[in-house]
Amino acid sequence: MSLRNPVSQSKGGQNSSRGFTLIELILVFVIMAVVISMALPAMNEFKKDRDLKTAAAITQQALNYARSLAVTTGRRTRLVPAADRTGEFTLDVEDNPLTDPGSFDQLNWPIGITGTLPENIRIKQIFYPVPEQELEDDLSSIQGEDSEFISEDEAMEDRQSALMFGPDGSARDTFIYLYIAGSGDDEIEPSEVPDEDVLTVAIVGVIGTSVIVPKYTEEIFEIYEPLESE
Repeated sequence: MSLRNPVSQSKGGQNSSRGFTLIELILVFVIMAVVISMALPAMNEFKKDRDLKTAAAITQQALNYARSLAVTTGRRTRLVPAADRTGEFTLDVEDNPLTDPGSFDQLNWPIGITGTLPENIRIKQIFYPVPEQELEDDLSSIQGEDSEFISEDEAMEDRQSALMFGPDGSARDTFIYLYIAGSGDDEIEPSEVPDEDVLTVAIVGVIGTSVIVPKYTEEIFEIYEPLESE
């Protein structure tokens, strides 16, 4: 008994299956290119959002470590941002609060914790509200008869050079604003960043706890408000 060939054949006994033609291959590549070009902006936005959230998590972890170090050692600790706001913090601890108060030594970050943010993330501003009377006292103490006038903004800038935690873990109400700066010729200046593109890491001063807020805010009570649905 003869067996039939299961493969269908055309006239002349040739296999009817064939490969792709050049036109079909070109069409497939064109479709792939269009799909990739459409997906690329979404992928870039996803990466930017991921980098910003990563930067916020790194900042919060550094803040929590500095606070816990202050509590366990009984000495003030501080995080000092890079002068150019490029997104790097150094960690300092008070040398001896009894014999040499106000003198700080820089420490290395422990394994698993870093003060360095992703390279495309910058610190737009570090802000904390200052009671009006306290600000007036500061201004009067640093302005003598022969001194130049120091504006409120300059006084704030001078005071925000470090984030300080006391031995009880407390700090000032503080707002650290992070944004995506880009790189090279496309890098964005802080003044050009709209508030809606800023992510806030807030420190609730009385307890020293840090909270990530996916929006711009200058009020501590706002960090607990539910976000409006888009």
